[in-house]
Amino acid sequence: MRALDLADFLRRRVDRRDYVVLKLDVESAEYTLVPHLLQTGAHRLIDELFMEVHTDLNSCCWPPHNSGRHRADALRLIQELRRAGVYAHEWI
Repeated sequence: MRALDLADFLRRRVDRRDYVVLKLDVESAEYTLVPHLLQTGAHRLIDELFMEVHTDLNSCCWPPHNSGRHRADALRLIQELRRAGVYAHEWI
């Protein structure tokens, strides 16, 4: 399976003057992807982000399995993005 480096994609395709709205539903990869966007500085190219954040309560399978992630982890991701200047929203 091929993977896309979203930070690299944004740097190659987006101009800072663009208004970028991103909707993410990456099935728990947000816990890896968001830190990557922040570390690379690619988050500066995103103006608004809607993100489905997966936890032990809303994972892919029912009944919920223990993903190791909890509500506080989800909120932390949103807060990190907001502190970095991204208008981030939780998508439910």
